[in-house]
Amino acid sequence: MLTKKQAALFWRCLATAAERQAVPDREAYRKRVLREELGVEHMRDVGRTGDFDRLMLRLAQDAEDWHGLSYYSVAGERRLADLVADCATQVLELSIAERGSDASARLDQLGYISGVLRQSGMSPIRVVGSDYWLDLAPADLARLLQILDTHRRRLAKRLWVGVDIPLRYVHGRRWFLATAGILNYSDLPLSAPAFRVNVLAS
Repeated sequence: MLTKKQAALFWRCLATAAERQAVPDREAYRKRVLREELGVEHMRDVGRTGDFDRLMLRLAQDAEDWHGLSYYSVAGERRLADLVADCATQVLELSIAERGSDASARLDQLGYISGVLRQSGMSPIRVVGSDYWLDLAPADLARLLQILDTHRRRLAKRLWVGVDIPLRYVHGRRWFLATAGILNYSDLPLSAPAFRVNVLAS
């Protein structure tokens, strides 16, 4: 089921597309789009990610909205790029918790991620100010995310004190050393990811 924000955007774009296509019955047009794109009849059956993207891509096409077409055609890549940036940041934070937090140690912690990129034939990390940029081809996003997540789990397992090791990936989780040097985390948005991802044109 769509979020309120997604539903509002869908109805706005549907109105634009119906007008552009000179469709007199907007409800019949909505049902036709749902059926043709997703094979469903009701809005409650529309998922928030891939389903929503397919509908919005169709409406952008019907509305001849070239900006919308460009935006929704790479929606999956945008989401994967965001996950890669966040997971790389978590790996960096866990590495810092394991080995130290001064500036030279911080650059040292990039070693694992740099090594993965080098061995996989991907572009090296670019440091711009306080951000670390990853230049990745669309085909490399899912592969790198899987590699990083495996290492994130390995680090969390090695550093966690106590039972109930938090291995499940949670987007936006931030890791830090609490009192007495014990690893802790917060799922509140404490800081933006240290990594940024630039998806290269395929």
